[in-house]
Amino acid sequence: MHPDRAKWNEKYSKTGPQIFSKDPSKWLVAHEELLAEHSKGKALDLACGLGRNSFFLAELGFEVDAVDISDVAIQRLEGQVDRRKLTITPRQDDIESCELPVDGYQVIVCFNFLERGIFPKLVDALASDGLLLFETFTHDHIDVLKKKFPRDFALKIGELRHSFPALETLAYREEIVSERGSEAAVASIVARKFAAKE
Repeated sequence: MHPDRAKWNEKYSKTGPQIFSKDPSKWLVAHEELLAEHSKGKALDLACGLGRNSFFLAELGFEVDAVDISDVAIQRLEGQVDRRKLTITPRQDDIESCELPVDGYQVIVCFNFLERGIFPKLVDALASDGLLLFETFTHDHIDVLKKKFPRDFALKIGELRHSFPALETLAYREEIVSERGSEAAVASIVARKFAAKE
C-alpha cells in the first residue's frame, strides 16, 4: 500500500461522522457567484477527503468527480453521496499518477494538497474558460505560526502566484486565515484558462 494512502486511511478511520457537517472552504464559498456561472458543467475535487467541497459544488449544480488517495475516505463519501442523492462520483486514485481528461472540467478545486508535478496536468484538464481554485499552506505556516508541517509540502512565499503561467489570475492572496477553528498560513488562487481562439 502507498504510504500516503495508509496515513490518510488511518486518519479517516478515526474521524467520526460529524466531519460530514464541516463547512466548505471559505475561499471556495467566497467565489460562489463566479462558480455559479459554470454551474451546469463538470467539476473535479482533487484530494477531496470526505467531500466537504464536493458537496458544495454539487449543490451549485456541478457534476463532481471527487478523487482521493484514501479508499477509507472514498467509501465514507460514497455512503453520504447515496444518502444525499447528489451528482458526485467518488474515486480512489493516486493523485500523482491518475489520468485526467484533457479539457474535461469547467472547474477544478484543490485544497490543502501540494504536488507540484501535477500542475501542468491540471491546466490541461481545464476546459476553455474553466476555473482553477487552489489553496494550500505556505512556509509561514511553519515559520510564523510554528505549526508542525513538512516544508516540502508547503509553498514558498510568492510561489503560487507564478505556478500557473498559462492561466489568467482572477484572485490571489497570501495571508494567515482562520479556517475550521484554527489559524493557517495559506496561499490561494482563482485562475481561468484562456478561451480558445477561433
